[in-house]
Amino acid sequence: MGIESDEDLDFVWEYKIEPLLEEYFYGDKEGLKKVFNELNLSKE
Repeated sequence: MGIESDEDLDFVWEYKIEPLLEEYFYGDKEGLKKVFNELNLSKE
């Protein structure tokens, strides 16, 4: 993914990983919330 800086990591998370998780947990907001909680992130 070519991550060389914190900004690159933020970009990959926001535009690649997070949308993939949201698609995977489509219709399962509680499941998605659990994943974000496990990763110590908040997603409302």
